[in-house]
Amino acid sequence: MTEIEARELIASSLIAFTDEDVEWILTQSCCWLLLLHILCRERLFNLEEGENDDNWYEEGLRQIAP
Repeated sequence: MTEIEARELIASSLIAFTDEDVEWILTQSCCWLLLLHILCRERLFNLEEGENDDNWYEEGLRQIAP
């Protein structure tokens, strides 16, 4: 998907992501829909649980690894 489409998808989250998180997700996913979805899901789970750590980075990368 294009970067604009990816940004729109991320912005549709019920809980807003920080600009830093958005940039990291875009960079790591290369705007591939499946990878984008996995990383956004992990960030959303992290936010819903009220966690403010970076464990979601590691989990997201583990899940998208080939």
